[in-house]
Amino acid sequence: KDSRVREQLVVLVAAVARHELPGGWPSLLAELKDVATEEAFTLEERRLALQTLKRVLVGLKGKKALLSVTSADMLRNREKLQSFVRKGAVEMESLQSSIRALVVDLHVLWRRWSGVLARGEQHWEGAGLVANAALSCVRQALLVLESYESILDQVEAFFEEALSQAVHLKDVHVGPPPGSPAAGCESSARQWRA
Repeated sequence: KDSRVREQLVVLVAAVARHELPGGWPSLLAELKDVATEEAFTLEERRLALQTLKRVLVGLKGKKALLSVTSADMLRNREKLQSFVRKGAVEMESLQSSIRALVVDLHVLWRRWSGVLARGEQHWEGAGLVANAALSCVRQALLVLESYESILDQVEAFFEEALSQAVHLKDVHVGPPPGSPAAGCESSARQWRA
């Protein structure tokens, strides 16, 4: 029951964000990223924040600055209309800028938790879920961005690291690193390989 409630809250936040971002809820992306990166939160809370962030990003895919002008006065007044359009353009650029910064932070988060998983360190069980959620968010953020120009180096580094990790992925004959918590017993080692 709790998981259904959590899922409905994730859907609700994403739906509200779809209509309110960027102007109506400018801090949402940063707040979700902060929960995902702060040490004070559990791995499950971090994963849930990333799941919510992914849903928000999916909702933003293809979002353009839709200008709804309901005032006839605004339509007749060129200055007011131009001001309204400029404000919308500034909000959309602000959203794109926030998402570019988010990609960089998500890359760092993915690198950190995929490393914990790969090395079989403490909390490796939950680290894989957080790393996977961060990876999904990076993918969605890249799909929402209109341009990677200002973060091209980080995007290229991300793809190089992803390729490097993919080469070592799922070798079921390799065990967790010796001395790591995942190497503690055979059942942990089997779970680590899975």
